[in-house]
Amino acid sequence: MVRKGTCYWCAHDFSVDQKGPVPTYCSVECKGAMRIAKRGRVLRLRKKCHGCGMSVALFPKNTQRCDPCRIERRKQMGMYVPEIVTKACGRCGVDYVTSRPTGKYCSRRCGQKANSTRKRHRRRAAYSEPYELGDIFARDGWVCQLCHLPVSRSTSFPNRESASVDHIVPTSLGGDDTPMNVQLAHLGCNSAKGARAAGSQLRLVG
Repeated sequence: MVRKGTCYWCAHDFSVDQKGPVPTYCSVECKGAMRIAKRGRVLRLRKKCHGCGMSVALFPKNTQRCDPCRIERRKQMGMYVPEIVTKACGRCGVDYVTSRPTGKYCSRRCGQKANSTRKRHRRRAAYSEPYELGDIFARDGWVCQLCHLPVSRSTSFPNRESASVDHIVPTSLGGDDTPMNVQLAHLGCNSAKGARAAGSQLRLVG
């Protein structure tokens, strides 16, 4: 008996000829992509928009329409329409669309990770100054300061090519958690460096 289902990750329809419940995912690749998304940050899932019918990235729960369709529907109903802006996440540096101009992170997980990282560095460092990772990435021109190769904005943790912040003098060796002592680096380059001091001088702010 052939049965039809919709993939929870890519939102594509598929058919199966097997006993038991219909699988949640259409392929092993989609199932693996969902696992990576859950281990990393909270990503939007590919779902069908109830307005335009296209396969778009939507949040897993309580979202049935894409952003343009949702805004148009609110206008038709005479409801308040918030201003939509595009910002860079303060932790992973990935561009995201939001209606909160004061927001700093693309997801709650990124915010929690950034706060825990900042607290750990403050406990280790002799001196700490507030800074945003997005500002550090823009200052370094999205170029890894260890291998001097470009850093992709579309990749995220745990990809070794994703962006990460590296302390020139590690906080475990007495380095400060300040903009002058941090630089952009690939996650793989940062992990390979470890808790060793870099040979370059402190960064200049600006």
